[in-house]
Amino acid sequence: AATDNDVIVTSNLGINTISVCEHVLAMMRAPVKRLPRELHLVIGNLNSAVSGSYGVAGVKYASEVAGFRGGDPRLPLLPLQDSDKESIRRAIEATDFSTYI
Repeated sequence: AATDNDVIVTSNLGINTISVCEHVLAMMRAPVKRLPRELHLVIGNLNSAVSGSYGVAGVKYASEVAGFRGGDPRLPLLPLQDSDKESIRRAIEATDFSTYI
């Protein structure tokens, strides 16, 4: 099931969230249902790499990578270490949405 984190990460990658939703809907209406399943897996993998691995701090950092204000998480959560930030940045850069948009 989709979570709010999926929408946040997707929108923070510089992709118009409404556009992505419109494309997914159009793909679901198409006779071949291959692409929506693939897109679901791509988004799910990125979600796992960001919020699944690093929680709120990961989502906030992903926001910053995309040019939004994420900031540090509130206590008792701790900010990410530099190595964690690099891991998130690599996951975002490695995710290619061009096939789906």
